[in-house]
Amino acid sequence: MFNKQILYSLFLVLLVPMVYGATFDVTKIADTNDGTCDSDCSLREAITAANSNGVTNTINVPAGEYTILIAINNDGNGDDDDNADGDFDIDSDLTITGAGSGSTFIQGGTNDTNGLDRVFHILSGNTVTIEKVTVRYGKFDSAFPSSDETYGGGISNYGTLTLQYCNISYNTIIEGNGGGVFTGGSGGSLDMNNCTVNNNEATYKSGDNKSGKGGGIQTGGDININNSTIYGNHAGHSTSGSGTGGLRNGSFPVKTVTIKNTIIIGNVNDAGNSTDDNCGNTITSAGNNLVNNCTLTGGSNDKTVSSGDISKVINTLSGDGTFHLVPSTTSPVFINLAINTGNDSTCETNDQVGTTDRANRGEF
Repeated sequence: MFNKQILYSLFLVLLVPMVYGATFDVTKIADTNDGTCDSDCSLREAITAANSNGVTNTINVPAGEYTILIAINNDGNGDDDDNADGDFDIDSDLTITGAGSGSTFIQGGTNDTNGLDRVFHILSGNTVTIEKVTVRYGKFDSAFPSSDETYGGGISNYGTLTLQYCNISYNTIIEGNGGGVFTGGSGGSLDMNNCTVNNNEATYKSGDNKSGKGGGIQTGGDININNSTIYGNHAGHSTSGSGTGGLRNGSFPVKTVTIKNTIIIGNVNDAGNSTDDNCGNTITSAGNNLVNNCTLTGGSNDKTVSSGDISKVINTLSGDGTFHLVPSTTSPVFINLAINTGNDSTCETNDQVGTTDRANRGEF
């Protein structure tokens, strides 16, 4: 009797269909949406296929510029979360892998003024990794015909998101928070490793008594940032107050925002409060960070660079999607505080472009 029950149970298990994750290969840069991802597959079609698959999937995105061309509410149904138009809506467990931040560009427009929408919207309950890409030229305006809240110019994340080997740049949120990245919601969280967040903006409209907060990153969820650079971001504010150009812990009660082996300098807050240029509210250090006008809690071996010396730390953005560091010299003697001062035991093996040349790029 016992053996028969075991055999019967095994028989029932074998009858249950197994569902496996799929890999979708993007084959074209055009933003089309015919409902099928086969040999003719856009990034939007690949995401839609992954959303429908119900398991953890992978999307491979080769080198190229992938521009959103279908405007918000193009289909007229008022649903901006179905991935049919506007931003790329991710509603499944998914990994998106590009060919490198200097090669694969996923963008809301063709420049930093004409974006049709933010670039990515990760819906609640999903675990997502986006790696080896640049996310740029996203734009979200409170006047857009969308049901989305005004959070996140480049990425609006309500899931569990990992960003790695990436560049987030030239994204804009107008009358909202999180120019580059917003993470929030009841379960939203972000792990960022080996990324550069630069030249993003959270701003306001002329004549409105409103603000933009968190030019680079705004959080309403827990965040861990490691081996990354947050530089050159901007928060616009029509009145005096706290806007934070770089990284802002914006939730009340505040969430846990932890940084390690990370550079946060050269960001600007229009509100006239220079102490709020780079960091806002409680930012916890796990050690070995380089900051300017940024008060950190805890940590060890953190260093501060003066505002006048920022240009001596970071060069202009290079073609690989990272900021290379100004080299130290012996004649005249100049020591760049960002070079070889991190903690090797807690550093990633690879740098922001996936090589082992960490000291040359915008990280420790």
